[in-house]
Amino acid sequence: MKPPISRAKMMSVTKSAIKAIKLYKHVVQIVEKFIKKCKPELKVPGLYVVDSIVRQSRHQFGVEKDVFGPRFLKNFTDTFQNLYRCPEDDKTKIVRVLNLWQKNGVFDLDIIQPLMSMADGVSALPPTLEVPVDLQPKTQPPVSNASVGSALPKLPSPDALAAVAQLFQSPHGQELQRMLKNFQQADKTLAASNSLNPPQRPGAQPNAYCEQTEKKNSLAEDRSEREKDRERRQRGLPSIKSQTLSVCSTTLWVGQLDKKTQQSDVMSLLEEFGQIESINIAWALNKGIKSAHKKFWDVERGVTYIPWNKVKVEELDSFREGGMLDAESLNPGKSIFILLIYCIL
Repeated sequence: MKPPISRAKMMSVTKSAIKAIKLYKHVVQIVEKFIKKCKPELKVPGLYVVDSIVRQSRHQFGVEKDVFGPRFLKNFTDTFQNLYRCPEDDKTKIVRVLNLWQKNGVFDLDIIQPLMSMADGVSALPPTLEVPVDLQPKTQPPVSNASVGSALPKLPSPDALAAVAQLFQSPHGQELQRMLKNFQQADKTLAASNSLNPPQRPGAQPNAYCEQTEKKNSLAEDRSEREKDRERRQRGLPSIKSQTLSVCSTTLWVGQLDKKTQQSDVMSLLEEFGQIESINIAWALNKGIKSAHKKFWDVERGVTYIPWNKVKVEELDSFREGGMLDAESLNPGKSIFILLIYCIL
């Protein structure tokens, strides 16, 4: 059976985490959240990620300067409660990791013993049992500063844990979290509304039945609109304003770079952080928007909303410079596509 997370992917995640050491708190938070939210069969791979990051950090920086281990330790009780929601057969693998930690002195016995007790009867395994390759001590070489960046964009979403920490630090990452929170709240509100409208009894009056049908139709329409808006937001598209052309920028202004940063570092799409102290990403007006339309620029959303009556067909091609067209912002009267140029992080 193919493991959910291969050794190569585990190495990529580990390298990414070590590279983002200045954001180690966010890296740990993302890993803990993954373990909490993931499917049961991915619980143990999540633990392997913790093990790999901690051991590599201790190996590369030394025990005294390791920041990942103590940070994971703060929420170990909750983390292992989530880990033990794995399939029953996987609990022995968790105990095996704890045995290795005890044997190699990664964490003290008084920390490990209560975590073993959570296994509900799973006894500690002899240290001679076969250990997965990912957990063998000292299998990971020191992380090379030049080898980190290229793996990030290729990782599947469950594995790009350390890379997401960078996104959560950016203003757009924070906006994304706010949007997800709003979507979850909207779903809860809809569920509460549905619970207040139980199916109509056979003996109900016709008028009451019609009113209930109208309410259901209205709720269905609202839900459809929310789902449509959610889909657009997930694709990085902002809201559409009535009778306007949305020109959203794909141009990024990158500031606060270290003086030693070379052009090649920027050209690598920020995959190699190098000596960068901080990364600030702001929307920039795309080149295709001329001076006559700059007054419609919305810097907060990174979009230029141009009224339909200000759009000329011959201008559409020039608008595309640094951007793309949004088919959903079409003027149905004149069959003019409203531009939506969005930032690809």
